[in-house]
Amino acid sequence: MNMSVLGKFAVIMADPPWDIHMELPYGTLSDDEMRKLSIPVLQDDGYIFLWVTGRFVTDSQPYWLCGY
Repeated sequence: MNMSVLGKFAVIMADPPWDIHMELPYGTLSDDEMRKLSIPVLQDDGYIFLWVTGRFVTDSQPYWLCGY
């Protein structure tokens, strides 16, 4: 997906479809698929507000998954 066509944003709020290893009524993304989203092309400088699940609360994994 070419996300650069969306332009640049000062603030990004994201609720990614984390793979939390349980049955959900929607599709999820693996960690490798998350890394391929190229979120950094949407910002030169700014903030990202990222919804995380329990397994991410105590580590910084969500940030490196998104390229930050």
